[in-house]
Amino acid sequence: MTFNATGTVGAATQLVITTQPVGAVSGAVLTAQPVVAIRDAANNLTSSTAAVTVAIGSGNGALTGTTTVNAVNGVATFTNLRIAGSLIR
Repeated sequence: MTFNATGTVGAATQLVITTQPVGAVSGAVLTAQPVVAIRDAANNLTSSTAAVTVAIGSGNGALTGTTTVNAVNGVATFTNLRIAGSLIR
């Protein structure tokens, strides 16, 4: 007897930052750019091509660069973000 099983990925339910941005020097490109994964309720990576937008969550700096990118196979990779000004928490 042969048994075959096929898994399926569900609808996107969450965004997960897999690479945190670091290296914020005012006006300079971040040394590590954020990478965001689009996952389903079971934490599986989706094949989504949705647009993902990043923003500063708190503080008074200005985020510049390409702040919206389309995901490729469920992963949105940013490449040229920079912060101008200072971030105050």
